[in-house]
Amino acid sequence: MQFLSANAVVYSRRFKMDFQPDGWLKSIDSKGDDAIKAGSELAREQLRAIKSLRFGLYLIAAFFVIVAAFLAVFAPTGREDITKAIVAVLGILALGCVGYSHFAFSGFGVRASAKKRG
Repeated sequence: MQFLSANAVVYSRRFKMDFQPDGWLKSIDSKGDDAIKAGSELAREQLRAIKSLRFGLYLIAAFFVIVAAFLAVFAPTGREDITKAIVAVLGILALGCVGYSHFAFSGFGVRASAKKRG
């Protein structure tokens, strides 16, 4: 399924799909014997798109973690403070990529918490 950037209606021989402005499916209309086949085809395609999106986000998160680890190990002398800040930002971005929507940090006692969506 191709994600569209504006309101769109896609017509096929078997079904009509109506998309929201953010690209997600709003409704599907199908008639006759092909209705069940079209619905299952659409559900399968949407699940495949969600899986590939999630896999891509996990790859991006892994990249952020690898870069952060590299920076933490090979920080230039005299630049440790800015490197720690960059490592923290990359860690927070990685948490966001894998689905955490709430992250809290508490001072020098180092207390952190993270909550997932849903």
